[in-house]
Parts: sequence; structure tokens; C-alpha cells
Amino acid sequence: MGGSLVYKNILFCTDFSDDAHMAFVHALDLTRKYRAKLYLLHIIPPLNPCGVPPDTSHTDKPASPSENIHQIQQQVLKAMIKQYVHALDEQDDYDIQVCTGSPDIEIIRFARRFYIDMIILGAQGRPEKDRRIFIRTAANVSKFAPCQVIAIRSPKDQVPDTATTL
Repeated sequence: MGGSLVYKNILFCTDFSDDAHMAFVHALDLTRKYRAKLYLLHIIPPLNPCGVPPDTSHTDKPASPSENIHQIQQQVLKAMIKQYVHALDEQDDYDIQVCTGSPDIEIIRFARRFYIDMIILGAQGRPEKDRRIFIRTAANVSKFAPCQVIAIRSPKDQVPDTATTL
């Protein structure tokens, strides 16, 4: 079992949660260590997963779904640049992507398309109401991804060591 680990393409997935911010620190560290390309990815879940037309009665000119999603993608892209690019000061090999769809499926699809060697994402996700969705996302990505997956938990969300109290 000789040989060393080589990571050429590392994917960092964000939902802007505390866990994701901690995952970014790890992703950036590993990217620098392995001199890899860093992909930063945010998946926008489907706006209307049931196919029901949006209520546009309150607007003069309803925006098409593609216009809405394009606006949201641009807002998310700006937020990603603001949140993460400043920390990439010496990292010049990176790519920022915003996609739409089911987060777990799109992350796996992205990993295959770009030959990702490692995926790093937050373990839990953002608000309480969405937490179950992101936990499922992290579990599915780690189960079905074509590469290594690291799910990071923010230190403030870590469960206390109960082994000593049992």
C-alpha cells in the first residue's frame, strides 16, 4: 500500500451555514497543501418542486421562472464572492459555480463532471427547518459520491464528549 494521496480537484459546497464556513477553512487548507484546484459550489434547491405555477397576482409583469432563478443565481454568486474570495488571496486556481436542483444529486453530478477527488461540506446546514434536508444531503453525498467526502461540523455545534459520563 505505498504511494501518497494526491488531490487535484477539491470541491467545497456551501449553504452559508456555520458548518459550511468551517468546511471552507478545511477545504482551503487542503487545497493549499495539495496545490489543487478549488471549486466552490452552491446549489439552489428547486423553487417550485411541485410544478405549481407561482402566484403572480401581486405583480404587474410576472417574471418567468428562468428570470427569477437567474436573479437568485446572481445574488448567490455575489454572496459567495463576498464571503469566500477574500480568503483565497494566494489561491489563483479556483472556480465558483451556482447550480439549481436537488443538492445531493447536483453535488454528485458536479463531482463526476469535474473529476473531483474530494468533497468538503458542512455536516448539518443552516436553519432548523432546513437542517433535515442538509443532513440528508451530506449523508447521500458521502454514500454515493465518486470520491472522498468530508462533512465538517462547526465546533460550537459539536456534541459534548459523553463517553466520560456514561
